[in-house]
Amino acid sequence: MLDLLNFEGRSVVVTGAARGIGRATAAVFAELGASLVAVDIDPDLPDAVAAEPSLYGGGAVAVVADVSDEGAVNELAARCAAEQHEIAAVVNVVGRGSRAALGELELAEWESVLSTSLTSMFLMTRAFLPLVVPTKGVSSTLPRRTPSSRSRSAPRTARRRAEWSCSPDRWRPRSAPSECGPTPSARDRSTPAAALPPSDRSRR
Repeated sequence: MLDLLNFEGRSVVVTGAARGIGRATAAVFAELGASLVAVDIDPDLPDAVAAEPSLYGGGAVAVVADVSDEGAVNELAARCAAEQHEIAAVVNVVGRGSRAALGELELAEWESVLSTSLTSMFLMTRAFLPLVVPTKGVSSTLPRRTPSSRSRSAPRTARRRAEWSCSPDRWRPRSAPSECGPTPSARDRSTPAAALPPSDRSRR
């Protein structure tokens, strides 16, 4: 399935790209020909990208940024708008968890988990939506495993992900029925039996 996709000449922004699922996701898009914008809070990311051109792609751009910070995200979006030809997708992989028991979890740590895992996705999608929707739409990826997952599962998880697509006014799962017209099941729910052909009435 992956060999049917072609991102040649287009950019893909991947957050959490320094390690784990984010790193594996970046490698997948680089293999598909995308020009990567690899984003992570890890200050060693630029060195990692420069040292592994076969993984990130020769033209990858490394950006050290905290994507849970609104100002940093807006600055990142402005930079991408100025420097990237076409942004095909934004892949929100960055996230963190906590090993603390619920009764021992401090509020500050809880807020850090939410900020890193959820607020960052909101900020990135909001900032990049105007840059991506005019082309193919926004793609945001939710990793099925936590950042503490074993690294050997990362490539598989990067491919088997929960994908969402959005228009400027709504979000829906990519597996949801097309909004271009009703599906047969939707028709059956919305159309009175008397208005259906005899063959369809018998099935109701």
